[in-house]
Amino acid sequence: MANSTKAAAQTKPQKPNPDFPLFPHATKRWAKKVKGKMEYFGPWDDPEAALQEWYRVKDALLQGRPRPEHRPDAYAVADICDLFLKDRKTKLDAGSIRQRTWNEYKAVCEYLFQAFGKETYADDLTPQDFGHLRGILAKGRRPKTVHNLITRIMAIINFSNKNGFTDRPILTGSYFEKPSAAELRIDQAGQEHGGQLMLESTQIRDVLKIALPVMKAMILLGVNVGMGNEDVARLEFRHLNLDSGWLDFPRPKTGVQRRAKLWPETIKAINAAIDKRKASDDPATDKYVFLTRYGKPWFRETNENQVSRAFRGLLDDTDNHVKGIGFYCLRRAFETVASETLDQPAIDLSMGHQGVDMAALYRQRLGDKRLEGVAKHVRKWLFGKRVAK
Repeated sequence: MANSTKAAAQTKPQKPNPDFPLFPHATKRWAKKVKGKMEYFGPWDDPEAALQEWYRVKDALLQGRPRPEHRPDAYAVADICDLFLKDRKTKLDAGSIRQRTWNEYKAVCEYLFQAFGKETYADDLTPQDFGHLRGILAKGRRPKTVHNLITRIMAIINFSNKNGFTDRPILTGSYFEKPSAAELRIDQAGQEHGGQLMLESTQIRDVLKIALPVMKAMILLGVNVGMGNEDVARLEFRHLNLDSGWLDFPRPKTGVQRRAKLWPETIKAINAAIDKRKASDDPATDKYVFLTRYGKPWFRETNENQVSRAFRGLLDDTDNHVKGIGFYCLRRAFETVASETLDQPAIDLSMGHQGVDMAALYRQRLGDKRLEGVAKHVRKWLFGKRVAK
C-alpha cells in the first residue's frame, strides 16, 4: 500500500515554473486552497488552461464571492473600463474634454480593478460590492474627494447601462451614494480656513506687492474678471482688446461665453507681462498671453497646476497661506463682492457662468454699462480710497 502511494506521488507533474500559483492535487487536477476551501482549475495535462481559469475566478474567490460561471460573451469590469476610456479618448481627440479629465477617469478604473478585479463579470456586481468600493474610496479621504471619485465612477457605470453592455443594469443601490451636502459643509467648516474660501482685499494687495509681472497680471485677472488658474493659463491674445479694455473669452472648462471690463491696473499689468514675455517658436504655444520663462504654457495636462503652485508661494511669502486657500479663491472673491451690486446677470457674463433661470434662456444680450458697473464695484473693494474713478 505504501509503495502504491509513493508511485502515485511520483507521477504527479511538476509545476511549469516556480511562480505557478497552483499545485497538482491527488485528484489529477490543478488546485489551490482559497479562504480555507479547496478549489480546482483543470486537469494535470493542461496547466495553461488551469492557470487561465485561476486568473478568471481568483478575484471573486479572494473576495469571498461565489465562483462565477464561465460566460465568454459577457463583459468583464476591464472590458467596460476599456470601452469607456476609448469613448472618452474620442472626445479628447475632438477637444470635448482635456487630457487631465481622461487621466482622472483612467485612475478611477484602477479603483474598480482593486475592489472587484479585472476579470469579474460586470453584471455580477451587486450593490454590496459597491459598498465595499465606497469603503476603499472613503479611507483617509475628505468627503469632497470621495464625492468627485464617485461621480467619475458613476459616469462609467451609467455609460455601461446606457449602452446595454450587460444582461442587466449594474446597480449600485444606496451603498454607493455620494457624501451629503451636510457632510460637505461640516467638513469644510472644520478646515483650517473655517469654510471661508476667499481672500480679503488686504491679503490680495499684499500678494500683488511682491508678485512678478506675469503673476501680478494673472492675479488681477482672477479678481477683476473671476478667472481661474486654467483660464489665465489658456488666455490667448485674440481674447483681449487692451486698447478698449475688454475681454471676450469663452471659458475653457465649459465653453460658456464671457465678456468683462478690464481695470486700468489689469491692462497695465498685462502689458508689463507681455513686455517680459519670452516668445515661443511653436505657433500653437505662442498664441497664449502668458508663457513661462522657458517659453512654455503655464498649464499642464496633469493634476499639477503651475499657476496654483506659484500663487501658493506668494501666499507663503506674505504669511497669508491657509490650507485650502489657493488661486481659485480670487474667483470666489469676485463673485462674493460683485454680488453686492445685485446684478447677477452681469456677474454671470463676466465670470462665464451659465444662467439657469428662465430669464437667462430668453436674454439675448447685456449692456456693457452693467458689466462696467460690476467691475467698478469690485475694483473699489480691492483698492479702496485709491480708486478715483
